[in-house]
Amino acid sequence: MASPGEALPAAASAASETRRLSETLDSSETQQVSETVSSSEAPEPALPAQEPENRRGMVREEIEAAFAALPGEFGRQDVIRVLGYEPPRATLFRVLSQLVEDGWISVASYPIGRGSTRYSKLPDLSGSDLSGR
Repeated sequence: MASPGEALPAAASAASETRRLSETLDSSETQQVSETVSSSEAPEPALPAQEPENRRGMVREEIEAAFAALPGEFGRQDVIRVLGYEPPRATLFRVLSQLVEDGWISVASYPIGRGSTRYSKLPDLSGSDLSGR
């Protein structure tokens, strides 16, 4: 059997060898990852499917532009159909509230249960086009 003095240096030597191999492995993995990231062969990220650009006031402008295509009484789904995409829920309802305040539309009926709010176009009393409101 080895004396306690001989076992300690052997254990220390084994531990230092393990540490050295671990550091070598870590540095080679890091090097491979950095080479992969910096490689010009990296594929371009896939672009999302033709979503409209987001800019302030865009949804309102699009609803105003498509206003004539809406039926006399309409709901959220009618607006989405006319726009061709579904804007964020909060944005859509904020714009509809603004249109009520500005006199473009009125609330025809409020939801009962799981129904949806229905809106009515207001007649243009001034005789001018709707963009002047």
